[in-house]
Amino acid sequence: MRPSLASVMLAAALALAPVATPVEAQAAPAGLSERPLDLELKQADVKAVYALLAEVSGRRVDLDPCVQGTVDIRLKNTPIPMVFDALASKLQLFYEDQGSAILVRCAGDAGGGDPRLATRVTLSLREAPLDAVLDVLVRAGKLDGVEWRLDSTVRSSLPKVTVTIENVRVATALAVLSDASGLRISVARGKIVVAN
Repeated sequence: MRPSLASVMLAAALALAPVATPVEAQAAPAGLSERPLDLELKQADVKAVYALLAEVSGRRVDLDPCVQGTVDIRLKNTPIPMVFDALASKLQLFYEDQGSAILVRCAGDAGGGDPRLATRVTLSLREAPLDAVLDVLVRAGKLDGVEWRLDSTVRSSLPKVTVTIENVRVATALAVLSDASGLRISVARGKIVVAN
């Protein structure tokens, strides 16, 4: 039996994954304005930067206590989602869309401290079956499998996802997949949990 294109792409992506880098990437929350911004900040208080982004995006931004310090950033004519992405990458942050608000926390805190979620992966997939992608992440993070908590109609028609992430933690990859699929994807007791 010939392997599917998706399984070949998944295997290639994992084989090419870099070992480690201090940069963490996280997709910006969905639904942000595409309004472009010019930013040139030196030693700017991170809390003030997110207050500014909340004001221009029209979304409340809540910061976890771990989000602190200063940042140097220079962006020209950059859409708001890309500003969020740049900050997440530079500061190793993680976004959680909570409807009316965006929770910002440190990427190392995503996933409740399970060290397996810190394993780094690289994926570049187009229209890949969600269950196959999750199986790759289970293997990469040496997790205990996937627990499906979906209605039968949703489970029978799992979405396909298109995602490109490079050298990010498994916890971050799961957050990106959650956003891309529209499903709630988390980790509990060593298992990936998928719910609607």
